[in-house]
Amino acid sequence: MSAGGLSIDRSRLSAAEKRQLLARLLAEKTEYQPVSYAQWGMWFLNQLAPNSSAYNTGFAMRILSAANPTSIEQLFHTLVRRHPALRTTFALRDGQLLQKTHLTTQFSLEMIDLAGADEAALRDHVHQSLARPFDLENGPLLRVTLFTRGATDHVLLIAIHHISFDGWSFWVLLDEFQRLCEAESLPPLRTSYADFVSWETKMLAGPAGAQHLAYWEKQLAGKLPVLELPADRPRSPQQAYAGRALPFALGQDLARQVKDCAAASGTTAFTYLLAVYMLFLHRHSGQEDVVVGSPTSGRSRPEFAGVIGDFVNMIVLRARLHGNLPFRDFLQKVRQVVLEALEHQEYPFPLLVERVDSSRGAGHTPIFQASFVFHRAQSADRLSGLVSCADVATYFDCGALRLAPYPISQQAGQFDLTLEIAETGEQMNGALKYDTALFEDTTAARLLARFLQLLSASIENPDRRIADLPMPNECEGNRILSVDSNLESNALSVEPGLSESGSDEFVF
Repeated sequence: MSAGGLSIDRSRLSAAEKRQLLARLLAEKTEYQPVSYAQWGMWFLNQLAPNSSAYNTGFAMRILSAANPTSIEQLFHTLVRRHPALRTTFALRDGQLLQKTHLTTQFSLEMIDLAGADEAALRDHVHQSLARPFDLENGPLLRVTLFTRGATDHVLLIAIHHISFDGWSFWVLLDEFQRLCEAESLPPLRTSYADFVSWETKMLAGPAGAQHLAYWEKQLAGKLPVLELPADRPRSPQQAYAGRALPFALGQDLARQVKDCAAASGTTAFTYLLAVYMLFLHRHSGQEDVVVGSPTSGRSRPEFAGVIGDFVNMIVLRARLHGNLPFRDFLQKVRQVVLEALEHQEYPFPLLVERVDSSRGAGHTPIFQASFVFHRAQSADRLSGLVSCADVATYFDCGALRLAPYPISQQAGQFDLTLEIAETGEQMNGALKYDTALFEDTTAARLLARFLQLLSASIENPDRRIADLPMPNECEGNRILSVDSNLESNALSVEPGLSESGSDEFVF
């Protein structure tokens, strides 16, 4: 039996699994199907800025060995046949957004010869390719490009629109990419994204949907604050969705301290870093009511763990910083906010925007203007080092390919500020993403310096009151960060001797 081009051994499937597989195949043959609220939200944002790359997701890796374009193309053909989301397009029919899953797709590997090009020219080509708009109606929504400078000098770029992909999907794709490179077989998928859309529809129509909505209406009651960070330029009446990313790396000592302090407080690294970020926004804006958005995987049901698609859902985290609490007590308040929000994470954020009266102009994103993203590797495999490793000289063997990290900046400009941190093993790397219509590069560097100083201060003295935790002024911020002109490929470092403890071992 063949499912979308994949050979499946029917003897390995139970009767119930055979029925599920048949239902999935029949659904794919239906010309148009309903979309999820996450997909609807991505479509809406794309209509606002169709030429923006803010919602282009991408991943790149160096190939330091011979690369067979035919083999790479066949590998991705397998992945496209396996995952319907990678061969889906979107269209309005009678005013309703629908998705069409194509039984076949004309996927082909793009190849660009850059023989003789220097590193700067290579990076320009990669970024230009990532930034190319996607046509959501005609597709394809997946582009794979092989840039070649020499026989053992390549960069492989995978670019996918967010409407078909999310952060968790990346780990699924990376895991399956490695297994196919090493000639391993992939188990059949028992569920599809269409199953998720059906589940979401039923959940919202039932008592769980009503309970989730009641919580969010209570949590977001009253006038929602609009984050007003001091900016270099006045806000435009229309959001431009243009931004940059300022990368940084937490040293292993500091990463370990974050996790140790979080554990000692009965919470997680995610909550600890979020609390410092909220404190940073409060101290920098002067506002006592702070609202931050944060993505969840959207896969609260385990059967969707291996499915590629846009499941991610933003939750709204609101903290009130009244009373000048000790940081330790404020952390517990944030912990409670996070736990409650996670209990109600299944309510779709785009639908919440419709339900919550948010009286703001088009120049502001709805409900919140700052986000916090925390990634944890979903695979312990060595290829996760392609993401976590800051040393671009490190390489990983994968079948016949020798792979190395090739960091790229992406998805900046969605919000005024986004703090993104990825944890893989003992490493924590991150980026401060900022709206370039509001902030200069030097301002973003100062903002990052202040956040990192607050983080160190909270670790050194968690019993200190939040108003008393040191945060460098503008002149000190300029001295703390040493910023390389190539923001995309170099981490930031803190000069020794400037932390409150006087330690010269902090390397961010």
